[in-house]
Amino acid sequence: DVAEIQCETGALFDVSPDGKSALVVTASVKKGPQEGQASVTRKLVKIDLASGALAEIPVAEPKSAFWSPDGKQMLILKGESAPAGMGDMVQRTGLAQAAEGPAILVADAGGKNMRLVVKGAVTNTGGMPGTAVYPVWVGNDAILHFVEKATYGTAAKSLRLVRTSIDGKTSTDLQYAIERGVAEAMKAK
Repeated sequence: DVAEIQCETGALFDVSPDGKSALVVTASVKKGPQEGQASVTRKLVKIDLASGALAEIPVAEPKSAFWSPDGKQMLILKGESAPAGMGDMVQRTGLAQAAEGPAILVADAGGKNMRLVVKGAVTNTGGMPGTAVYPVWVGNDAILHFVEKATYGTAAKSLRLVRTSIDGKTSTDLQYAIERGVAEAMKAK
């Protein structure tokens, strides 16, 4: 046993590239005063795998965390989102936690120097509960994630794959290149 973390609903973890530490998001559910009411508390914890020492990284509503390929930074997904295409319905019913949806943060390996990289990333596709989607590193200087874009002339929204630099200053919609590649492949058949 290296460390023991108890959580009632599950945990998501990522081991650092050097194998010395892990990032764990724990979640526990506390029943509310009335039937069917509950609150979920999530924590982001860094575990030293040699000693078992635990260090909580202060971030509100962590959902997942991933080490950069070089292990010098961590990507943190925080907050919840409605399933893709259902944001308006969730807002009307009062279930949304934040109008801008979840955020993607980047911090150094110790959890310090945390900075916002993306607001409103999509973390769930399709109906309830849908399929969870997580941002991923592209090298040590960019991430891939999904965003929702309005479809011109309709109330519909589509998912777009985006590459964003970790300083949050440059974002590239990759969906056009994907669609072009699919169209070319279909022509070749």
